[in-house]
Amino acid sequence: MLRMNSVRRSVGIQELLHLSALNAFGVVQPILDRLAANTGFLQRFGYSGAAVLFSIVVLTVTIPVTVCGLVTLLRHYGWKKCADGLLGFAIGVLSIVSLLMVARWLSVSLNLLSRGIPDVVMALGAVCAGLAAVRAYFRSAAYRQILSLCAIGVILFPLNFFSSAAIQQQVLGISNRGRSSGISAEHPAPVIMIVFDGLSGMALLNEQYEIDRIRYPAFARLSDISSFNRNATTVHPRTTHAMPAILTSSLPEENLQPIEADHPTNLFRLIHDSDQYDMSVFEPFTHFYPAESLRITSRKSVVQQTGRLLTTLLRVFARLSTPQDLEFLHFPVPLEWFGLKTSEQQSREVRNGRISYIWDTSRTEQFEHFVDCLQPTARPGFRFLHIVVPHDPWNLLPSGKSYHRYGKYTTPIYGSYEEDWTSDELPVNQAWQRYLLQLQFADLWLGRILDKLEATNQLDESLIVVTGDHGMAFVPGVNRRVPSAQSLADIISVPLFLKRPGQQKGDISDRNVETIDILPTIAEVLGLPADGAWEGSSLLSDIPERPRKTVLGLDTVIRPDFPQRFRSVDRMIQVFGSGSKNDRLWELNTLPDLIGVKLSQLTVESPAEYYCGLLSEGTAPDPKYPDFVPCYFHGVLVNAPAQDAPRQLAVSLNGVIRATTRTSTDQAIRNEWSALLPDSLYESSDNQIQLFELETRDGKSVLHEILLRKETRWR
Repeated sequence: MLRMNSVRRSVGIQELLHLSALNAFGVVQPILDRLAANTGFLQRFGYSGAAVLFSIVVLTVTIPVTVCGLVTLLRHYGWKKCADGLLGFAIGVLSIVSLLMVARWLSVSLNLLSRGIPDVVMALGAVCAGLAAVRAYFRSAAYRQILSLCAIGVILFPLNFFSSAAIQQQVLGISNRGRSSGISAEHPAPVIMIVFDGLSGMALLNEQYEIDRIRYPAFARLSDISSFNRNATTVHPRTTHAMPAILTSSLPEENLQPIEADHPTNLFRLIHDSDQYDMSVFEPFTHFYPAESLRITSRKSVVQQTGRLLTTLLRVFARLSTPQDLEFLHFPVPLEWFGLKTSEQQSREVRNGRISYIWDTSRTEQFEHFVDCLQPTARPGFRFLHIVVPHDPWNLLPSGKSYHRYGKYTTPIYGSYEEDWTSDELPVNQAWQRYLLQLQFADLWLGRILDKLEATNQLDESLIVVTGDHGMAFVPGVNRRVPSAQSLADIISVPLFLKRPGQQKGDISDRNVETIDILPTIAEVLGLPADGAWEGSSLLSDIPERPRKTVLGLDTVIRPDFPQRFRSVDRMIQVFGSGSKNDRLWELNTLPDLIGVKLSQLTVESPAEYYCGLLSEGTAPDPKYPDFVPCYFHGVLVNAPAQDAPRQLAVSLNGVIRATTRTSTDQAIRNEWSALLPDSLYESSDNQIQLFELETRDGKSVLHEILLRKETRWR
């Protein structure tokens, strides 16, 4: 009897090891791998180390212990077949999950979707292999022995997770460095640094390749008192690597995350460790701000944090293990995983520390809060703002108003497939127009920042740095984010304005400058010690220029004078004119002669037999959003008869034609269209919007009204 109990215990332990091994490989390791790659998620929402540890324990032991407990209970009551069935089911499910992760990894690594091999085929193979694994488990002692050995993963995977410096710092509170001793700024002047996300340096220029003073008066005002580095370029076209390059003066490495643990020597740490500044850092993307000074702590208990963290991680896991082409099975991942949602309400009263806002919304509120932080203090201020302007979502007008309601950016960019532009030029130019108008919104707020500095007597004494992290391209048929021969100037060019303390006269430089030069320049101006690891050079030094431009991931050799950059400006001037010469920024009309014509002067006949589904925000103002102006229209013509030529359309506002456009020549979006009306045309009372199809008959324009409806579907 004792021997029988010993055998049962031995079998139970082995089964526990087998289930633990499969659970470790199929569930724990993929989740920990994704969490280690998104440490900023833990920092953003203040998850405690205890919550992370408890979550790992729950993920590691829950399934194996629960299944083994039930199997043991069933056997105790003599239900051996049920026990074996439950054990086989658990082995099968965990085997399938493990193999699904392998199949997904192979599909992504080998880009099998583009080769005509759908994920669902790989998933079916994983299911078949998982079922075969159940048969092997009960028939092969060697297979069970292999599983027993693989149980070491229960220990190795968490150990590997905690080997990350970022995890050690965030979860265990072990920092690879403390406050640096001996750091001191010899000339601790106030610092105001602004990084506009997605700002191409070429977008600011006019036909003389100087700042367009009419469209961008604040940028021109800054250039009058600063050094404008017209030939500045980013070293990477993505924010994930472009921002770390700016803040560390180091060429980015693909395997490093934008967190302090992976970049311990950075601008924020340098300023913080000098202990001479009051810091206000609006940085929604990177997590370089010294962890020991972060204000964000969760108000929830460890149990509540653990439950919330597990919910998020399991949803991420479900998304990872589901084939990409079975979208209807995808579990929604909480927005907080992507940094799009905050767990704490940001108080406008906070003036110092890292001030966190949602990444790509609340942009007006971020500007307002930043201006509030520009008050003089006893110690010099270090005020840093990284803001997603003029980067998409494009919804902001030069007036400061918006044509999207707060937080509503659900419709894709018309004419863009992921990041590839359509070959139809009109939708691309319409997106470009929205980008440039949002750039004027950035100019509006730059002007208010300069006004505040001047009003508080800080403008002259401050070091002001204004730049962009990367640019953006608007070339038909080309990717808007990946540099190519046609888009190189648009994407890698960024503006760089540097106003030294006491500087009152501006100049323009075409020196070969890169964003990794910003940190060394700031250090030299303030008298901070240089770091030997920096790969950039101060713009104030006499070091010879680099022999070429540096753009990671790009094999093309780019000359330091980069003459082709102005071709982008020439193309922009051709499409939109400039502020001082033939300004056509609001005039992307296909039939310009009809603009301003009253409907009463035109022939309006029977309405169209189809309707238009609006994919934008609709036509009516919303009292909940007083800054919302319904002046942007993106629609699809539903049930419209097929025809070879695009349909000519007209949008009227209060009985007057204010925009003419057409459907796309791209067959994939052939019934879609968009138009943007100046918000200055809207009256304070209700406005009537009408859409018409234009037909030319005997040299005259005949209009057919198209009924407008709010469209909830998407192509």
